[in-house]
Amino acid sequence: MHRRFRGPLRVLVQLIERYFKDGVSHAAAELAFFLLFSIFPLLMVLNSLLGMANFSEVTILDATRFLPDDVQDIVLSYLNYLGSKDAVQPLMVGSALTLYFLSRAVRSIIYSMQRIYRNEPHRGPVGTVMISLILTAGLLMLMGMSILLIVVGQRFLEIITRWFPMLEAGATRLHYLSYPVAIVIALGFLIVLYSLVPPVHIRWRDALPGAGVSLVGWVVLTRCFAYYVDNMGRYSILYGSIGAIIVLMLWLYLTSTTLILGGVLNHVLDEERQHKTD
Repeated sequence: MHRRFRGPLRVLVQLIERYFKDGVSHAAAELAFFLLFSIFPLLMVLNSLLGMANFSEVTILDATRFLPDDVQDIVLSYLNYLGSKDAVQPLMVGSALTLYFLSRAVRSIIYSMQRIYRNEPHRGPVGTVMISLILTAGLLMLMGMSILLIVVGQRFLEIITRWFPMLEAGATRLHYLSYPVAIVIALGFLIVLYSLVPPVHIRWRDALPGAGVSLVGWVVLTRCFAYYVDNMGRYSILYGSIGAIIVLMLWLYLTSTTLILGGVLNHVLDEERQHKTD
């Protein structure tokens, strides 16, 4: 029994040591900063596109139900503000700002992976920018496909059941399948991220452990964090009117931490494999 858990325990200890040695907390703070500045331009783009398709702001809120209530209130108030503006201008401005800040966030991940793998960059500045733009486009496609599956898919199923009531039971099952499909899409993106971003060649199956642990950890952490904030948190006493912004920033920091730790885990496991072969 002791030998069975010796390997996983050693990996866990190394993961904790690398958290401090590789400066994961500082890298997560930097990544959370750029993610924060990309959220609101992204909401501008989504609100404009969904408005052109005759969807209300409730559509976006349906996709953010896993977040703390106060964070959802921030999203709703911002969407209400955007509702009073012309749809074309926010779409153009939001698209430019989203691409810029998300690409900076991806570049932050690239630099973090270079520190984790302790290798010099092999792509050069132009290659780094190109990889960041490709992954940014992939991230935007991931978000768009997830919203289509979770929200627009539900609208499509409602139309189907309205015309064919006998298919209502099957449509309900299909709606529940949209969440697992969205998770699979997110897992695929993380595998691509952990395969392309590190400064060394990573096979997709070697990137799978970090991607899986990062995704599962993020889902569990987000649910626990939302429950704590909604039921036990007293942050408004300390931070007052900006408490909701602090909660959003903290959630982005936790998200960034799980994302970077996935790369650390892959590197630790790679070192374990090399140690066994030596």
